[in-house]
Amino acid sequence: MKRYTSIFTVVAVAASMVSCASRLEVTPPNAIIDEQINDILVNGNDSQKQAIVGALTNGMVACFNAQDDNNYNSTGSANTIAYSLPGIEWGRSLMGNDIVMGFDTDPYGLAGGSLYRFQLPFRSGNGNTNYCYWGMYAVNINKANTALGYLSEELAASQALYQVGRARALAARAYSYMCMMEEYQDAYLRGGKDKLGLSIYTEYNPLQPSVARSSSIDTWKFIIKDLTDARDYLTKAAAGYTAGRENSEDIDLGVVNFLLATASLLTGDWTACQNACL
Repeated sequence: MKRYTSIFTVVAVAASMVSCASRLEVTPPNAIIDEQINDILVNGNDSQKQAIVGALTNGMVACFNAQDDNNYNSTGSANTIAYSLPGIEWGRSLMGNDIVMGFDTDPYGLAGGSLYRFQLPFRSGNGNTNYCYWGMYAVNINKANTALGYLSEELAASQALYQVGRARALAARAYSYMCMMEEYQDAYLRGGKDKLGLSIYTEYNPLQPSVARSSSIDTWKFIIKDLTDARDYLTKAAAGYTAGRENSEDIDLGVVNFLLATASLLTGDWTACQNACL
C-alpha cells in the first residue's frame, strides 16, 4: 500500500523555499508518496536531494525548543511551564532545586515557583503535568523515526548529506527518550537501573503493534547508541561544529557530544563522559 505524506510533514520547511513542488517535479503538488521520495534520494539531482533532506531534518531543531502556541499540550493549564520544551526543562530544574530562586514579593511572579518550594509534585498524575511530555517528546520520536525511515543506514553510507541528516534525527530521538527517562524513572544510579524503561520504537508506523517496555538498562543503551552513531555520522561527514552558519541553531557535533556526555554521566560511565567532553 502506498503511503501518502503531506507536504506539511515531509516538506515542512519548504515554505521558505521557492516553488518546492516544482523543484521536486512531483504530482500532485500537495502530496508526495514514499516511492517518489526514495527515488529522489537515490536518483535526484543535488538540489532535489537537499530539498528532501532539509524538509526531513531541518525541523529536528524544534524537537529541542518547540513551543505550544495553541495551548494544546498543556490541556488548558494555567501553568505556563507546560507550554514548551524549554518550559518543561525549566520546571524540572526548579523541582530539582538546580536553580536558586531569589526573593519575590509576588508568589505567582515566577512560573513553577510551587515546584521549587515542593508544593506541587511535577509527576502528579494528571494531564496538566504529564500530557505535555507525550504531546511533545513522544511526537518528536515519531518525527525522528519518520526521517530515519527515509535516511536509512544504507543511504547514509552513500554521501555526507545523508549522514548529517541521519545524525540530526538520531540526536533528536535520543534526546526525547532521554528526557522521558529522566522524568518517568528513578535516576539510573539511584535505583532506576534495575527497573523498567520505555517502549522503544525504531520506525514510524501507526499500524504497528504496541511495543513492550524495555529495561532501563536497554533503554539507556539505545539512547547512547543513537548518540554515538550520530557522532560517528557527523565526524565521517566532516560536519563538525556549525556556530558560524547564518542559522546558528543546528544539531551539530557540539550538541551531540553534550548529550552523549550527559547520558554517560547519568549512567555512570565516567570515561565515556570525559571523552565526549574532549
